[in-house]
Amino acid sequence: MKKIFFTASLLIISATNIFADTTSDVAIIRDRLINWAQAYQPTGDIPRKSVAEYLKLLNSDGNFSDAPSTAEIMTGRLLFMAQAFKNDSKWKGNLHLKTNLYSAMEFWLDHNSGNSGWSAGCFSEPAAITSIGFCLYDAIQNDKTNSPENAARLDKLLNKIVEWANSAWTINNSVQFFHGANITYRLMGMIGRAGLSGSPEIFNDISNLVASTFTVGKLFDTGRFADGSWHEYNVDGGQNYWLGFGKDWLSLTLKYCAYLKGTQWELTDEQLNILADGILDGWQWQVYRNQGIYSLCGKRNLLKSALQDNGFMVKQINLLQKIAGDGVLVRDKELEQVKNRMSHPEMSFPSLNASKYFYKSDLMIHGRSNHYVVVKMISNRTIGPESYKGEAKKNYHFGEGSTMILRSGNEYKNARVAWNFRAIPGTTVEQKTGSLPDVDFGSHANSFNAFAGGISDGHFGLCAFQLHRASYYNTVTANKGYFFFDNGFLALGSKIRKHPPYQGNEVWTTIDQAERKTDISYFTGDDLIHTISLNSNSQLSFTNITNGAWFYCNNKGYILPPNKKGVDLKLMAENRTGDWHDLDKRYPTGDIQSVNIFQLSISHQKMPKNNKYAYFVFPDMSEEKLKKMFKHLPVKILENSDSVQAVQVSNITEIVFYKAGKIVTKSPFIKGNMGDLTISVDKPAIVMLGQTGRKLNISISDPTQYREKIIMTINKKLKGGNNIIYNSKTGNSKIMFSFPQDIYLGKTVTQEFEINN
Repeated sequence: MKKIFFTASLLIISATNIFADTTSDVAIIRDRLINWAQAYQPTGDIPRKSVAEYLKLLNSDGNFSDAPSTAEIMTGRLLFMAQAFKNDSKWKGNLHLKTNLYSAMEFWLDHNSGNSGWSAGCFSEPAAITSIGFCLYDAIQNDKTNSPENAARLDKLLNKIVEWANSAWTINNSVQFFHGANITYRLMGMIGRAGLSGSPEIFNDISNLVASTFTVGKLFDTGRFADGSWHEYNVDGGQNYWLGFGKDWLSLTLKYCAYLKGTQWELTDEQLNILADGILDGWQWQVYRNQGIYSLCGKRNLLKSALQDNGFMVKQINLLQKIAGDGVLVRDKELEQVKNRMSHPEMSFPSLNASKYFYKSDLMIHGRSNHYVVVKMISNRTIGPESYKGEAKKNYHFGEGSTMILRSGNEYKNARVAWNFRAIPGTTVEQKTGSLPDVDFGSHANSFNAFAGGISDGHFGLCAFQLHRASYYNTVTANKGYFFFDNGFLALGSKIRKHPPYQGNEVWTTIDQAERKTDISYFTGDDLIHTISLNSNSQLSFTNITNGAWFYCNNKGYILPPNKKGVDLKLMAENRTGDWHDLDKRYPTGDIQSVNIFQLSISHQKMPKNNKYAYFVFPDMSEEKLKKMFKHLPVKILENSDSVQAVQVSNITEIVFYKAGKIVTKSPFIKGNMGDLTISVDKPAIVMLGQTGRKLNISISDPTQYREKIIMTINKKLKGGNNIIYNSKTGNSKIMFSFPQDIYLGKTVTQEFEINN
């Protein structure tokens, strides 16, 4: 009996302690929120009057005589007055102000006309009304104690505030609007509601909702992905959105969950490390020298200002480290390196020197100390950046292999206002006229092609896709490959066709279209080097260039290798004038700017039939070195056909198999002179080989993300795994590569072998 009594007593004590801890945690959070509320920025009712003026406008029933009781006006006006009551030296604790605030809040909530709907009604307005509640909270508690007869009335007022703030949960709570960053935007209203009500249950709900945003996504999901991508608004495919929703998710999760630190609802160590991974594996890659990468910013793509300030990322890293404390963040040293680099955006300080393929976003990012190249492709799994009701009106072609070639970081910042948006660098587009189609929320941005993939070993890389948009507007299909090496990259195109093959307009593959800040030098095989001065305008057409050509502008070099069939080029060096309103409705009509433009495009004429192209870009090179490079190209093109694109640089071979096929690599180009390698695959594949002596490193990926296995055959006896079958009669080794599935579909497989013959 004594034992039973003792056990029961322990349970009671334990339950009491848990209750006390929970109550204490709620009180800790509430105290923090009271401080937060005093600094929360009111947004409605602009221009704002003084507190004294507002009091004069307030009727005895709590209604304002000058304005309707809309959510926008009331949250702005009453929060301003409540903050004055809480901390303004003139109005702090003022009885007259407090009494009128009670009256005004009661009238508004009793005659509630509803909130403003999506999105203010979910984000800022619930946060504002709970801020009013926190500014009045201590006064309400004191009044309940000192005037018990008013306790029921004041409890009712607090309950109505909490009930009104519930809109943070209930408005637009379908999957599209209640997922990823769209949960995070609601957090402050949710946390405020929980703090005002003193409800542990609501805090539990918040903790579970926050945890849901950390889930690794599958195809067409919203949120973070296994490769470091962040996707949002995926109407017709996954839309890469770190520079927008992903950034907001990370920064607002840190900001708002800081109020939960030290309580049972604080972020876990695992979640804090996931946030660190988000910065290191995703966000940092999409910023170069204080500039977010155009083509990766959705409806923010065509805004004037820099899409990301390096200082903002540094601030988030500091906050993450502060919340985590010592010894929690596994990759803390890497975060310090990012902070150091982001704190020095100037050209004299090395940038990110690495290469990465984001297989969930069809995105290649290739960085070197003084240049950055970003290729955004699309497939039946992904889309390019969205537009939205007049915002980012010109985004339609951005996903079609757009290639942002950055050295200073500002190459395209001003240029966009004067861009031909059918000549975005890297794209192959018919030069129609008129308006481009909208891609609101990413709708009508989808593609038929399954083939889009890439590989990177962290230093070199390649990517490729089959251009085949699903929209009626697109008339061009093509195979497009991009091959990266130390000084730059090589772009190859094949199977370029127009559908239907009628006259219409020319089809161009644009190499670059940047703001011109230097003279242009060029050579087209006529033994003369020509110059176009910075202050002059020229529109030049070159036809049937067979011996190759080079162009130099803005410390960037462009080379077109010799082509027996001849190449036609368009060179434009001209001042253009554009209206920012034509790009984005957030700017007024008549926001005019003139920009000096350098544009270089390959013309495939009006009816291309299996046309091809090849060009090199060297983003940071002297003119003298470019001239030498033109005579001795660093990369050898092995093949550029409808079925295979392949190149070799030093001991690296990069291959795109658009279908099952084979290719022979040439031994003089491979160190060790082990003889030619004949490589074949039984399905479409992207392959990178690295050979040093007898060591052969093979990386392979499935660009369709359909396959579980691909078989590769090599004309050598290989050792290095139990997935090899050697045929002594043919001298061939068959390797069966198995690919990761589920959340890792598209990920590269790498294996090292030894050549025995």
